[in-house]
Amino acid sequence: MNIMNKTISDSHKKYMRNSRTVTQKNSAVLRAFASAIFFLPCIAAILFPKTAAECANEGIKLCGTVVSALFPFMVLSTVLISLGSENNRASGAPKAFLLGSICGFPIGGICVKELYKKGCFGKKEAEMLIPACNLCGPAFIFGVAGQAFPDIPSAGAALYAIQLICAGILFCFTYRKKHFKAVSGFTGGEKHEIKEPPGISAAFSAAVKEAAVNILYICGFVVFFSFLTGMLGSLGLKGILKTFICGLLEMTCGVKHASLSGTAGFVLTALFISFGGVSVICQTVSVISDTDLSIKKYIAVKAAMGITSAIIAACYAVICL
Repeated sequence: MNIMNKTISDSHKKYMRNSRTVTQKNSAVLRAFASAIFFLPCIAAILFPKTAAECANEGIKLCGTVVSALFPFMVLSTVLISLGSENNRASGAPKAFLLGSICGFPIGGICVKELYKKGCFGKKEAEMLIPACNLCGPAFIFGVAGQAFPDIPSAGAALYAIQLICAGILFCFTYRKKHFKAVSGFTGGEKHEIKEPPGISAAFSAAVKEAAVNILYICGFVVFFSFLTGMLGSLGLKGILKTFICGLLEMTCGVKHASLSGTAGFVLTALFISFGGVSVICQTVSVISDTDLSIKKYIAVKAAMGITSAIIAACYAVICL
């Protein structure tokens, strides 16, 4: 028996060593890829300083639209969550999903974070709800993405529906009643201090302050990724590869290039909208930075949603064309 236990223990240790080695190799590959993504545009910026400045200026111009479109919703959604008297996710989670699906990135993530800090649900649930509620808004989908594909019937409505289908399935899976637990200081084994809702003036002041900080982060990411995608174009990337890389980095830029690729571009646009891009991931990191929520699960779930959306979009395009 001792010999068997020792054999099992040795096998387990060997498995753990191999797992760590694979993880370290994968991490090294990812770091090398990220270094290349950031290093090459730096070289391009040195070689093409005028283009670099123009790309950054485009990002700065876009910030005006971002502030006017997002800042009021950030304040209002935070106030609504702060003033809510409920301390259970049965009413909090649908509110976050509704606000996220109407207001766009990163309102849903902000709502889930605030509800998590109030103790409405546990860490695992919050980490699943953030990708389900952090969605692209209808204003962008109908006004920009949908208009880019005039040959595809109801392209905007289709793209919005595809995103909601993927997000809705994830939300319903997380929202199952058998996982619900009323909170009285504990949810999911984690302790939260339940506080009385603040007054209207205090909630409004805190919401404006938090929204101002978040919008500053978001504008910084918008400017940087506008520069980054512009510089990648200066390196000679063309066609579907350029569209794919730009879309993974910054959704808006990816959709602009995808509009030139017909049906394939429509499929990629569905992927970009559900995934959000690295820029939105960075925005989400800034939103949840004052919590213990993990961004790794968010990225994995969003990637799965993006792939699923692309498959549904391909089926829709085949049927309609």
